Amino acid sequence: MRIWNTCAGIKAFAEKKYANGDKKPEVKIFEENDGPPTGKPVNIRVTALTLDDAIHASDAILAYMREESEMDALIDLDDDRPEMQQVVKFHPRQESVSEYGLAPGQVTAMTATALNGYPAGKFRQQTGKWI
Repeated sequence: MRIWNTCAGIKAFAEKKYANGDKKPEVKIFEENDGPPTGKPVNIRVTALTLDDAIHASDAILAYMREESEMDALIDLDDDRPEMQQVVKFHPRQESVSEYGLAPGQVTAMTATALNGYPAGKFRQQTGKWI
């Protein structure tokens, strides 16, 4: 259970650091299902409005995790971001968007859903656990 206290600390750090800004990243923390018997690997995904914002937020969160004593439950801390980042820029044509009565943000969100997927709901594993 201590790892989830550590994860809550990471999210709290991001909330506090970006509380007054418009560049607040979204921080998702999740366990891998194929971890070793001593503990499961934890992945932290940071997303933001721009790639630069996501990189800066990731760097700040990683520095926090390496420096804070409350993060000692995390072992083998590693940064596995790829060297090259892929970015898809999508600018919907305003006349086409208006034709369907949509806002540009709605079209951009639909495009992001098509590229990144969208959780349709939870399901129950054979063990009875809902994920």
